[in-house]
Amino acid sequence: IGRQVLEGACRQVAQWRRDGLDIYVSVNVSVCQIPDELSPETILAALQRHALPAAAMVIEITEGVLMGDIDAAQHWIEQFEELARWLRRLETPIGLFASTDIGARQVLEACQTIGLRVPSDVAVVGVDNDEMICELTSPPLSSIEQGSLRMGYEAAELLDRLMAGRTAG
Repeated sequence: IGRQVLEGACRQVAQWRRDGLDIYVSVNVSVCQIPDELSPETILAALQRHALPAAAMVIEITEGVLMGDIDAAQHWIEQFEELARWLRRLETPIGLFASTDIGARQVLEACQTIGLRVPSDVAVVGVDNDEMICELTSPPLSSIEQGSLRMGYEAAELLDRLMAGRTAG
């Protein structure tokens, strides 16, 4: 929802500025949106998509964010920057397979932040087929279902057969 609010705010400010109003908007960011959903890179990318200067938006951070785990937030930012550096070094076009949908979403965000086009420059596939993540990313994420539940049942059946002295096959 935070990204949708951010996009809507950028779209509205861009329209107001096209209409001749030199105006900015304030967006309140809650503790659950930082650092994963509304990272500085995500906000910058949204501003760039709508051709807005940074002064067009004021991000209001609730005090809960300031009292949160600063070390964890800093670590997340460092990991995101490392991912962006790695992506810049890749020869495009390329396809990337992430071990989870959450990881794939982070790759999509990093690509957008550094200007790589998805899927033209980088095609990304995730694992889990989480409908919410897949549909709410932009562009929508391609993902596969791993079948973990089915694998668990099959492993339990195999273990039961082996423990009963029967053959595995």
